[in-house]
Amino acid sequence: MHRTEPVPHKEIEVKLEVAPAGLSALKKLPLFKAIKATAKRADQVSVYFDTDKLKLRRKGLMLRVRREGRRYVQTIKSSDNAGLFERNEWETEIAGKEPNLSKARGTALEPLLTDKLRRRLKPLFETRVRRTIYPVVDNRHAIAVAVDRGTIDTGKRSQRLCEIELELERGTSAKLFDIARKLSQALPARLAVKSKSERGYAIVDGEQESPVKAIPVDIPAGGSFAR
Repeated sequence: MHRTEPVPHKEIEVKLEVAPAGLSALKKLPLFKAIKATAKRADQVSVYFDTDKLKLRRKGLMLRVRREGRRYVQTIKSSDNAGLFERNEWETEIAGKEPNLSKARGTALEPLLTDKLRRRLKPLFETRVRRTIYPVVDNRHAIAVAVDRGTIDTGKRSQRLCEIELELERGTSAKLFDIARKLSQALPARLAVKSKSERGYAIVDGEQESPVKAIPVDIPAGGSFAR
């Protein structure tokens, strides 16, 4: 019997966290003024799956099902032996919102797929994102610059997200990092070390940033805040 398996590829991307107010300056940058192609917009809902004991995360794996329109795409990512900006990725289109684990053959997830793991997999959190993709293309490079605005939601807690994701589709990574550097200099942006999935797991773990009560400050009489 012929067996089809998802084709792996090396994902190379950089993410920048940006304040929502800073996005208004994006189209004024020379890089974006030079883009001839029309930006593509889409609403995406991505559900991330793991066990209660977070076995996939502990093994450096991520399992996600993303819906865009009527299309569902299952993605498996592995950070094993990859650099900060690189991950191994397997993507395949599936019929519905639940993972199709028969499509995990030939991926980094396959060795873990015992009957016990299959029973214990469940949705942990989801992201809802409005994505706008700007294609940066020349003779040597193709880079997708995606602006994502939305939320990460565990059902009990949520967190807003606003980020720019740059993914290398063709060419050298040096060009990718050069564009990321220019964007971080021109916008109120900073390097996002955590991916969406890592930020979701942080909320599940209770690591979401929360307000902290300040300690009393002793201000001497006649003191001033001027500097």
